[in-house]
Amino acid sequence: MTTSSSSKKVLPRLVVFDLDSTLTDAESLVELARLMGKEEEVADLTKKAMGGEIPFADALKHRVGLLQGLKLEKVEEAVKAIPLMAGAADAVQRLKVRGIKTGIITGGFESVALRVKEELGIDYVVANELMVEEGALTGEVRGPITNEGAKGEALDALCKELGIRLQECAVVGDGANDISMFEKAGLAIAFNPTDALEKVADVVVKEKDLRGILPHILGEPEMDELLKERSELELKVKGLRKEVAEKRSILRDLGNKKRDLINEIRTLNEAANKYRYSRDELNEGVRQFKIEREKSNEVLKGRMDEYKKLQETAPKGDFKILQKEINALEWKLQTSVLEIKKEDEIVDRIKKLKAELKGYENLIEFSKEMDKHRKASRKAHESILKLSEESQQYHQQFLAEVTKIKEIEAKIDELNAKKDEIAPSLDQMKEELDKGSQRLKELDKEVEKSEAESGKISVERTEREMKEKAKEVYDKFKKGEKLDLEDIYLLRRFNLV
Repeated sequence: MTTSSSSKKVLPRLVVFDLDSTLTDAESLVELARLMGKEEEVADLTKKAMGGEIPFADALKHRVGLLQGLKLEKVEEAVKAIPLMAGAADAVQRLKVRGIKTGIITGGFESVALRVKEELGIDYVVANELMVEEGALTGEVRGPITNEGAKGEALDALCKELGIRLQECAVVGDGANDISMFEKAGLAIAFNPTDALEKVADVVVKEKDLRGILPHILGEPEMDELLKERSELELKVKGLRKEVAEKRSILRDLGNKKRDLINEIRTLNEAANKYRYSRDELNEGVRQFKIEREKSNEVLKGRMDEYKKLQETAPKGDFKILQKEINALEWKLQTSVLEIKKEDEIVDRIKKLKAELKGYENLIEFSKEMDKHRKASRKAHESILKLSEESQQYHQQFLAEVTKIKEIEAKIDELNAKKDEIAPSLDQMKEELDKGSQRLKELDKEVEKSEAESGKISVERTEREMKEKAKEVYDKFKKGEKLDLEDIYLLRRFNLV
């Protein structure tokens, strides 16, 4: 938003800026005080001084005093970090293209002003100096802008030094300490000002973009529209770039997370495959033992009828009982001390039992063969149980890994869903960004062309207006009227005296 109470159209030869909150988007004293935890106190004093509530000189002395002891290296770091005001570089460059000189007159400090001078290509600087002793601030300040009205005096001195009339000078500031400059300059522009300064301004600019001052200095409505469009578009492009960068960062983060999850799945797959291989290997062993058990059972089943027939032809009784008694008697002979008579009785009994056992020889042989197959079947069954238990353990471990893999795959699906949400909007933003960037280039060319055309016209117009003014002064001179220094300068410039 801009307001104006003046229709001045004379192209200035010098534009002087305040520093803090004008060329920079910060108050340097507040930023330095922040390093000592005193920013609130300094900010309050600064606000009151800029609003004209307290004398500037007293506020400056008090604020600088609060910085006593601050290390110089910390000051230098803070100075580098102070941001420029939006549009500052563009505004200064466009003034310089027209051949207009630029300067800084500030109650702030040389360290900040010189950094801004170098960065923006400002021509002149008038600023105060923070006193340093043994690598730290002393809490004192020295310089030309330490009293009320000092800025106006500095402006007057700079104009005289450059041979420029005050009427040919424009000033841009934001606080009450700029009033003395505003009262002297040909054009006074209040930039996001305090009420005290707004009252004495020719123009008020209430947008935090220094390009807003250009139409009032250059006096070109068409350029105003171009610059306004460019400013709005630049903000939009800047916002799009930030959003694109943020979304790209999110996509990169999603990609990194997805890659980590895929690597985790790969590791789990390797473990699952090992468990599955061990399980399958054991299951193959179970299958082989089942075949062996089945063969033994089939043999037993097939021999059972033959065994029953042998039992029918064999003596009645149980040969196993006979065999058991023989074994017991033989063990007694081997392990006991017996009388001869008793020992002979046992030997006779054994002979009798063995003779009786001979009637079972075929059945015994057949029974031994069947026992062999029973043992083989039982052993195979035991091996099956053992291997099945081990296989089940590996299977459970395999299933646990598979469950983990499925959980991770679900997370990957979530990441893919987020990516699918972001990707289309990112593509749309990139398209808007490309169009906006292209339009900015086109606007830059239009502005450059307009500057090239209007710059010549403005200079010619200013020169013509000054020449007409010089003729009026010459008429006053011939009439013997009193002339001031600016009047004498005009007469000399056009060789009228």
